Amino acid sequence: MSYRGVPAPGAGPYQSPNAQQQRNEPGALHDAVSLHHGAAAAVARALLSGGDPNGDGELLSNDVTPLMSAASIGNAEVVALLLRAGARVDAESSFGKRALACAAGEGRLGALKLLLAGGADCVLAADDGRTALDLARAAEHAPIVAILKEAVALAEGADAAASASERRAVDSLHSGVVAEVAAAKAEAVRPKAFHSGAVARPQAYTVPGRNTATWTGRLQHGRGVETRDVGV
Repeated sequence: MSYRGVPAPGAGPYQSPNAQQQRNEPGALHDAVSLHHGAAAAVARALLSGGDPNGDGELLSNDVTPLMSAASIGNAEVVALLLRAGARVDAESSFGKRALACAAGEGRLGALKLLLAGGADCVLAADDGRTALDLARAAEHAPIVAILKEAVALAEGADAAASASERRAVDSLHSGVVAEVAAAKAEAVRPKAFHSGAVARPQAYTVPGRNTATWTGRLQHGRGVETRDVGV
């Protein structure tokens, strides 16, 4: 069984050509992360030996990725190492748990800052509906609550700006379509020009000091030519 959103075993950037022979035992990277002393060096060795930064692809009994373990422990050095190695910052367990929520719930400020800097989505919720901010509030980690509130506000502001931009684009497109339709309707009702050689309908004009004259407009070869028949 593998994590949702996590690559298959052997897909990590540190995979070597002889990885099938060199692979760590299942859970070796998790074990290295959980070391109290020398964790960063042990994690580096595990990665260089073919370990997948997303957890070797298997789901362990504690249902977490190495990044989640490092975030829960608060080992910022290991968090940074795993992120550089290609660990997916928002990879989730089968219950929707993510590294940011682990750091927030345990009050791991340094790890949380690294995860946010690494692109962690602060508005995602686990399957139980709780976000990282919800967990930080429940645990009363005030500094983390403040940071996450600001991050959520920025994320929601960016989403709102994107939505407003999309609405403006749609409105502009709609206005352009309406204008084109109006122009097409106006063109449809506009009187058509006479074809070459056609004779216009005679119109009567009163010429001062003379009898009524009938003027006829005629187009020849695309140019207007006027003739007149004047009654005496």
